[in-house]
Amino acid sequence: MIAVHTTCLSETIGDDLTQIVTKAKDDGKVPDGKLVIYANTPSYVGTHVTGFSNMCAAAVTQLAEPVEEREEKFNIIPGWVEPSDMREIKRLMKAMKVPFTMLPDTSDVLDAPQTGHHVFYPKGGTPIRAIKGMGAAKHTFCLGTWGSEATGEALKKYCRIPYDVLDIPIGIRATDRFLMKVSEETGYPVPDSITDERGRVVDMITDMQQYLYGKRVALWGDPDQLLPLAEFLTDLDMKPVYIVSGTAGKAFPDRMGKILGDTVPEAKFKNGERADMYLMHQWIKQEGVDLLIGNT
Repeated sequence: MIAVHTTCLSETIGDDLTQIVTKAKDDGKVPDGKLVIYANTPSYVGTHVTGFSNMCAAAVTQLAEPVEEREEKFNIIPGWVEPSDMREIKRLMKAMKVPFTMLPDTSDVLDAPQTGHHVFYPKGGTPIRAIKGMGAAKHTFCLGTWGSEATGEALKKYCRIPYDVLDIPIGIRATDRFLMKVSEETGYPVPDSITDERGRVVDMITDMQQYLYGKRVALWGDPDQLLPLAEFLTDLDMKPVYIVSGTAGKAFPDRMGKILGDTVPEAKFKNGERADMYLMHQWIKQEGVDLLIGNT
């Protein structure tokens, strides 16, 4: 399979991906057994998360096959996260014995081990047959509004699969909500092994609380990560005082206000076009922070 996405130039010119791909198929330029999927991803619309979301939704729109009878399996859309995060989400699902398909899955692909031998196609990833089979799932769990909800909506529209939008499971409360919703929808219980892990984390937090209490933190990054992270930091009795995200959306300030309103009333947060590192620098210069947490 080849996945095609547009750029500024092709969007400005007005390239019609649907027409181009359809003509290529009609002209026999796409060999039998091979697939081409595509998505519009102009970089002057939204951010990288927008393009990521568009491509994930395109994959299920163009590949997932609707069925009349549901199979005993579930879909997980992990959102814009690291391969290690995807591996951890899969570990939790396997511990619960939940049959699932994850899309995308970059674990063992973008973090393939260095063995000294070049492997052109790493062993990881979600097989095409599994993406096609996502249309037979009973339910979809979308982790993150910005990165995953569009894919859940596409599966609902074309395959009639209900979905829930949850936070990426960062921290105690977000992970609790994720696991309990999965258990509720699938009927598979949360095993003692995960409950024990949770208890060890709570014990660790208790031991470290004296070192974390009241520390001022500045955060920047993508909204799907920042919301549960800010919540987790408040659970640690830290203070996320400055938060910026370049990705627009009214849901971000509304939700962040609820997370920080009573706990960190002095917090400043902004998202969208003017929420950049210059603004962050100006805020930090005023009173300073103890810790910086952000991506590139």
